[in-house]
Amino acid sequence: MREEYIAQHLVHAYHLSMFSISEDTDHVHAFDKVSESTFKASVSNVAVADWYYDGKEEDPETELWLQKIESDVVGQTGAYNKFRILKDLSNTQITREDVRAMAKYIALHDERTATVRKWLKKIPEHILKIYDGNMTDDFREELERSMETDSLRDTHVNVMKSVVSSAQTLIDEFYWAILENDTEIPLWTSDNPVAKTNEYDLSPYGSLGLHSPGIQIYFPLSPDSVLALFDPDQYYLASSEITNPAEIKKLNRIQVECCDRQVYSSTCDFSDAKELISQYPEIADEDYTRQSFGTGLPDSL
Repeated sequence: MREEYIAQHLVHAYHLSMFSISEDTDHVHAFDKVSESTFKASVSNVAVADWYYDGKEEDPETELWLQKIESDVVGQTGAYNKFRILKDLSNTQITREDVRAMAKYIALHDERTATVRKWLKKIPEHILKIYDGNMTDDFREELERSMETDSLRDTHVNVMKSVVSSAQTLIDEFYWAILENDTEIPLWTSDNPVAKTNEYDLSPYGSLGLHSPGIQIYFPLSPDSVLALFDPDQYYLASSEITNPAEIKKLNRIQVECCDRQVYSSTCDFSDAKELISQYPEIADEDYTRQSFGTGLPDSL
């Protein structure tokens, strides 16, 4: 059993640290929507799980692969900081390489979290539920094995590695804008920070895939800014300031709905999250499968 990289982050700790309570601490305020509890914790102890990517007896191959992608955006002159500080994609300091690195970083976060792993587990569960009486014992056992922790982890890692490059290309082709928060309400992030919504109802098909017409993606960079990615065939939006607190509340509500369990903030006021859950209690169910519930574009954007 290896002695390093035991606790592995589902969300990059660098991203989480941008939402720290202050520059002097690595702690964030957290809200768990399932238990409706609030607490304060170090970013080292949130959005993390033991042996999440690499098993106990395995080399930390996936962890090192993740670190390589993460290293391309971190640091004072890294792409993440340029986006967060400059807040203007037309600034010549933001290079084409920076955009590509951020696209890959976002694609990675879209695939690495517990939300995706739970979705992968639902596939064999669904097959068993529908066809249990019409399958061989061997096939049933194979499906049951695929839902075990080690097998599910391996499937998730393989899927993540196989789709990141294609997802990066799709995200790179979206329309990008940086929205600056000029209100007193901080933006939140979560344990599934690539938050998606769509004002179009595409049922019976999904509305939240990267190919879905009208898809909107919000990736918060800090309490003060969010990277917005839009279907380029449906929207055009320049980088701008948000001055209406109601619009920030909408973006935070999308994070609450999209998160697996927890949202994180630099402040301890999660009253809007609690209000959303009181209106839509199903989103706090551990077995909640997201459909096309969404708030659309902020009113004045």
